[in-house]
Formats: sequence, structure tokens, C-alpha cells
Amino acid sequence: MQSLELDKNIKVAQEHIAAGRFLAGAAICEQILSSGQDCAEALYLLALVAYHSGDDQEVAHLVHRAIALAPDDERFIAMLGGYFRNQSMHQEALDCFRRAARVHPDSINALRAQGETLLAMGALSEAEAVYQNVLKAVPDDRAALDDLGEIFLRQGKAADAARHLEQALNLHKEDTIALARLGAALAAQGRREEARRFLLDAVDRAPQQPEAYKTLGDLAHADGCLEEAMEYYQMHLEHKHSLVRLAKKFRTDKWGSHFYAEHYHKHFFPYRRREINLLEIGIGGWNHPLRGGASLRMWKAFFPKGNIFGVDIQDKSAMEEERIRVFQGSQDDDRFMHRVAVNIGNIDIIIDDGSHINRHVIDTFKILFPLLADDGIYVVEDTQTSYWPKFGGTSADLNHPNSMLSFFKGLSDGLNYEELLIPGHSPSYFEQHIVSMHFYHNMVFIYKGENKEGSNFVKDGVLLLE
Repeated sequence: MQSLELDKNIKVAQEHIAAGRFLAGAAICEQILSSGQDCAEALYLLALVAYHSGDDQEVAHLVHRAIALAPDDERFIAMLGGYFRNQSMHQEALDCFRRAARVHPDSINALRAQGETLLAMGALSEAEAVYQNVLKAVPDDRAALDDLGEIFLRQGKAADAARHLEQALNLHKEDTIALARLGAALAAQGRREEARRFLLDAVDRAPQQPEAYKTLGDLAHADGCLEEAMEYYQMHLEHKHSLVRLAKKFRTDKWGSHFYAEHYHKHFFPYRRREINLLEIGIGGWNHPLRGGASLRMWKAFFPKGNIFGVDIQDKSAMEEERIRVFQGSQDDDRFMHRVAVNIGNIDIIIDDGSHINRHVIDTFKILFPLLADDGIYVVEDTQTSYWPKFGGTSADLNHPNSMLSFFKGLSDGLNYEELLIPGHSPSYFEQHIVSMHFYHNMVFIYKGENKEGSNFVKDGVLLLE
């Protein structure tokens, strides 16, 4: 490939990836590499695609290849450091960020990344020194001010912490991290009412952020308000393990591209400490064997005692690790899906994030819901395809029998089958075993159980309502 053509293709790939058109950008980069051209920039762009898909192993693989071609490119070294940090390999990450700083001594990003890594390692004095150097170069660096506030808090220097956090808030009044940390710093100084005001402001602005709840709980506990303290501590624990936070960490499209994580958190949190088996249909990463699995890793982190299983039509065996197992096959193959269910055994949660083809979703539900545990949850994502002809849906007839949402809406009447005034009505399996359904934007939760509460019309032969 000629140099001018290569530059042009790289530029087009960059534009695609910057606009979120990852498949189009990746296709161009793969074409460049398949032509026999050793191109570090194409490898780097593919690594960016893998990063945004949550595929950390693929990131490392591609970045190592890019560094071999361009060993002094700061971007490649920093990305490798980011991979190590995501894997909690802090020393390896620190080595990368220090190397990036040597290659590019003026890089504030490399310096800041060192501070973040040292703070994660608990090396507070070293982190403080690095952040002080950041502030010498950029006095209004808000990230450095925020983290210095955290460092001083952990060192017991509440006044220093408050000073830095107030500076951060002067730069950006919406900085909820600084609000929560300033509240903690003021509480440590005994300025309780001021502290409570900042903490409540932090909670109001960012209810998913856990830090403020812990300090509010401590203040309530010190005041002898034990029930209030318990509520705050419970909120702290819930948000500390929030699926929104985990979805961001693992870069799954269940937050950002969609906003499913908050609904998952609400429904799944009571199951978090249980020894569950979770099956997700659809692993992601398209047809690339090293891409995908972001949500499987998120579920693994959220359910520390759970076993996570995935199904994909592509070979995703590279995604397997401790407590994650994958099966290759089509959800449209009922014999295959039965074999998967038998292999897993008791299934507590099933998530259909597969083909999104209406017929597939309906048929898969009919196969797997009877095999779900008696108190299990079945979730269907991306129900918007009910309205899209490409997936077998339609916007012209909202009650079309081939539409998945029409199918699930029909099942909702079954919740009340005992109230049907139909002589000799014989309830279906779904009517007897669906106990609740929750419809959200583009997703449905179906709870399984025994739907036998009895009728409110006739009980023991007595007419209750006229």
C-alpha cells in the first residue's frame, strides 16, 4: 500500500472511530494490516476499538505489536499502562507510565497517570509528590487537586485536604467527588453541619456515588441516629457495588449506548451475594475471537460467588476464565440451547442479548423459561427491534403476533388468569409460573414463581365482587 493511500485510509479510520463507527474503522485497519503493511497506527486504532468494546486482552495484544514497531510512541506505552491498571497490575502500570514520561517529559497525562496508580497502590507520599509536580506545571489541574484532597484525608491532614478540595470546587462547582471529599474533610475537623451540607449536596447531584453515604452514616451514627446511619451505610454498600460503576469500568454497552445498568442493579442487587448461575446469550465483539465478553466480566465482578455462562454464534472461547464459561452455537438451535441448559444445571438468571431477531427471542424464551430456576429472572434486551422490519418486527401493527413485545404484552394478561371469566379455562405454563413483569425502555424483566394467589371474584364458592 502506497504511503499517500495509507495516510488517507488511516485518516478515514480515525474519523470513523472518533465518531463511534467502530466496525467501519476496524475494517479499514484490518484491511491495511492484511495487505502486509506493518502499520503501528492501524494497530493502535484497533486497540482503541478493542478498548471501547471492553476487550482488555485484545488491547494488550495489539498495543504490544504497536510498541514493537514504534517503541517511543507515548500513546502506545500509556495505553499498555492503562491495560495493566485495569487488571490491577499496578507496578507494571506504573513502569509503563514512567516510561511514557521519560519518552515525553512534558506529558502531564503520563505524570497524572503515575499519581493515580501510586494512589491505587496506597503509596501516598509518592503520589503526593507526583501530584505536586502536576500542579507546578498546571496549577488548576482539577484531578490533581481532587486526588491530593483524598491523599491528605487518608494521611489525617484534614485542613490540607479541605484547602485543595475547595480549590477544585472553585474551578468546577459541579465536581461531586470534591463535594463528597470536602464533606469528609470538614467532618474530620468537627465542622459537622457544614460537612452534612456538602455531603447532601453531593448525594443530590450524584446519587450513584458511594463516598458521601459512608460519611453521612458516620455522622448519623455519632449523633445516635442508628436507623438513619444504617440507611446511609446500606446506600453506601449498594452504590459501591453499583452496576452502573461496573458497566463503566468494564466498558460494556449496557451503560452509555444503552442505560440498562441501573435497571439491572435494582433487580439483581438482592441476588448479589448468592451462589447463582447466570446465562447471557450474546457475548459481543462481532466475529472477532478476541473481542467481547465485557458484560460477562461485569457480571463476574458483581456476583462474587456466581458462575457466569455465555452463548455466542461465534467462537468466543478466549473469553473463558475462572467462573466464566462460554458455549458456541445459535440461540435459534433448540437442541443446542437445551444442551447448554443441561450443562449448566440450575439457572437463576437468563439474559437474552443475542440476535435480537423477534422470532429467535420468542422461541428462546419458550425453550429456556421452563428450565429457569423457580425464583429466577429472565431478561430480554433491545426490544426496540420489535418495531424494525429488518429483525422481523413492525411499527405498523403493535399487536403483530411476530413481535416480541406483542408476545410479552400478551403474557402480562396471564398474571391475572385466575380472574378470567372463561368457563373451563386451562392455564398455560407461563400463566402459572410468571409472577411479575417489568417493562422498561428497550428491555423486559420476567420473574418466575408460583402464580397461585387465588381469585378476587370467587373464593370458596362465595362471590366476592358484584
